[in-house]
Amino acid sequence: MPIDVEGISYINDIEKAEAVAYALQQLEVDVLHSPEYKLLYGKTQMFYDGFGRSRGGHSHNIGITSANMAEKAFEKIFSEKEQENPELYAINLRIQRIIGHIMGYSHDLGHTPLGHDGESVLDSKLEELSAKNSEMRAEVSEQRRSDFAGVKVVADAKTAEKFEGQIEEGQEYDYETFQEIKRGDVGIGYEHNEYSAQIFIRILRNLKERVATTEIVRPEVAEQIAKIDETKFVTAILAHSRSRFPTPPRDIMAQIVRQADKVEYMNFDFEEYAEMVFFPLERTEENAEQHDAFISLLSDRIKASKKQFTVEQVMEYMKLSGQERRELLEESMIEEAFVGLDGREPKGEITDNMRSMDMARLCAEFKDDAIFYIPDDGKRGLITGNNVERQEVVLDKLLQYYVDHPDKIPTEPIAEPLSKLKKMKMKI
Repeated sequence: MPIDVEGISYINDIEKAEAVAYALQQLEVDVLHSPEYKLLYGKTQMFYDGFGRSRGGHSHNIGITSANMAEKAFEKIFSEKEQENPELYAINLRIQRIIGHIMGYSHDLGHTPLGHDGESVLDSKLEELSAKNSEMRAEVSEQRRSDFAGVKVVADAKTAEKFEGQIEEGQEYDYETFQEIKRGDVGIGYEHNEYSAQIFIRILRNLKERVATTEIVRPEVAEQIAKIDETKFVTAILAHSRSRFPTPPRDIMAQIVRQADKVEYMNFDFEEYAEMVFFPLERTEENAEQHDAFISLLSDRIKASKKQFTVEQVMEYMKLSGQERRELLEESMIEEAFVGLDGREPKGEITDNMRSMDMARLCAEFKDDAIFYIPDDGKRGLITGNNVERQEVVLDKLLQYYVDHPDKIPTEPIAEPLSKLKKMKMKI
């Protein structure tokens, strides 16, 4: 075992391991069949050049990447166990993959339509409403304290400096206490990671209640479902947002999900740009001028990044397929955490500043240029154009309507949301 970590354990009893695996598998099924997860496929995350990526596709990819990284981490930690009992080892490995799937699939369950622009509008409006209504704010605060009880967050230097005298660097806080200090006297707004965590809590608690009141699974599986650690999953979902969770959590699985999010969007940002612009990676007579201009731009960006890359290294990285880049990142991040890269000591954690990510980070910066190549029928996070003001008006009126007419708030789940969406003929 190269290094001790918190969050990945080994079950030495094969019957218990099988029961745990079945219990987690049932939770995974409930997440995937939840209305909130299905609706993610109707929420556009990115629209570009006639193509789009849904929030559901993004969440699916995070689940796969998290599972892959969890498997690699498990193998680094418990490789010697495979020879002792291959069958038991395989079950334990499957448990970690299922945990990675659940965390990744769940991390954006509460994300808004219209990407982070839609989230910002909701945040501003709900902050305004709760600031005016002390009863609403007290009720929401009480619910948050209950839902996020047990989740701990450590303050970083930047947050401590911003809230000097109120927050101390390195100090561990209850999650909601930390957010209350940061909020001050303003109302409670909307953050998608927090709503995602609350949706997950509802899914898990519904599963536990269903199992406790019916005989839908074997008793030994029901016992393990009752023991599923809610805080472990909630921490991973909350911690994927760096603005709300400034330092990586202690649980290695939560760290993995936090970085899997970055692995996915950095690679796809780059791939989307490449789809639109077509990097002139090979010099020909026809593209000589464009190729030379690209090399010059790339050279300037490498210098600005202050990383020890050559132009040739970056270009070879760009030539890899998206799958190859993701596999390289998964492997190198786990290697850096548990074994160490280039003679360096292993970090023992998967941080927000992994050296393994430097190349991907450099390439992903090209997304900033991509905005200039997208006409006004697409922008990151939007289905159509730069229409934030129109979104604000629509969402503001919708929210105010439900505040004024709470009896109109839908109480029944939406029936067959995906089939209805498919029937809509939308021209974008």
